[in-house]
Amino acid sequence: MLVVACDLPWLDGATVGAVLAAARSGDGVDADAVVARADRLEPLLSWWSPAAIDHLRACFAGGERAVHVALRGLTVVAVDVAPSAVRNVNRPEDLRTGPTR
Repeated sequence: MLVVACDLPWLDGATVGAVLAAARSGDGVDADAVVARADRLEPLLSWWSPAAIDHLRACFAGGERAVHVALRGLTVVAVDVAPSAVRNVNRPEDLRTGPTR
């Protein structure tokens, strides 16, 4: 399953493609998740294996809601991406400043 946050207005097809390519390649064959990484892991641009579902259900049943915390204990492959592609927008002024700031 591909997960993409709705607050990434500068996300492009090449960046999504890099995550999916790693999931399909030998690099991600044993991974529970393939996660974009810019300055840090960006778990809301990620591919998740069906093998991760029991772990995620247990995390969420235990009250965890932070996806980056739910990654703990899973086999994760990180894919380096441009920080501008995964810059999120939380406020109107974030959108006005563009992807490079």
